[in-house]
Amino acid sequence: MPVTMKKAFSLLLALLLLTACLAGCGKDDNKNPKAVDLTKLSQAIDGGGLFTDTLSPLDQDTALSLYGLLSADVVKCVANCSADGSTPQEYALFQAADEAAAGRIAQAANDRVTMQKTVYYSYAPEQLPTLDGAIVETSGVYVIYVCASDAAAAQAVIDKYVK
Repeated sequence: MPVTMKKAFSLLLALLLLTACLAGCGKDDNKNPKAVDLTKLSQAIDGGGLFTDTLSPLDQDTALSLYGLLSADVVKCVANCSADGSTPQEYALFQAADEAAAGRIAQAANDRVTMQKTVYYSYAPEQLPTLDGAIVETSGVYVIYVCASDAAAAQAVIDKYVK
């Protein structure tokens, strides 16, 4: 092989190796989402002025029943809902057993929003905009569901802990 061909081949090989190395150093938040401290996120949501209603805490078993979830899918749950049911305002924060379980939990949260819309449509239609702003967000094994009177502020609080 002539010297110029060897140099060109060596240069091409070096460029390919450099490209491969740089591609391996890229950050992919979807594959390695950061851990979410559900207790701290709950405290931030509670203290964020996001709700016009008084919320009451739910124990994990009650929350799982409310959302129709299997205990095997949930490692940890922090949930609060309207104390008297007069509004759909609530939130539930989940750490799932794995990403497949997180998908099932997110679907259950979306199903809850749909069911609440049906209930509040005839019961208190003025609450429908609150439900339209409901947030269901998944990050790895974490699922965050918030139905608040101030959806934009709720999203800002979530982003501080999840993004």
